[in-house]
Amino acid sequence: YLSNFEIREIRIIKSVLLKGKKSFNNAHDTYYRLEDVEFELVSVLKRFKAMLLQKNETVEAMQGYLMQSI
Repeated sequence: YLSNFEIREIRIIKSVLLKGKKSFNNAHDTYYRLEDVEFELVSVLKRFKAMLLQKNETVEAMQGYLMQSI
């Protein structure tokens, strides 16, 4: 699904996803990998892309929304 984003947007998304994963794993003393939640992440990214289009915002401006979504 990442093909729906530009390379610079993917870099931002990757950064947010990795921060979110680290935060979750630390808070819950677990070790989830991105592969473990792949389908959930695709669902989140679809909603995120729809929200970007609806609000006419950039990925950079909506980083906080993405972090809350994951």
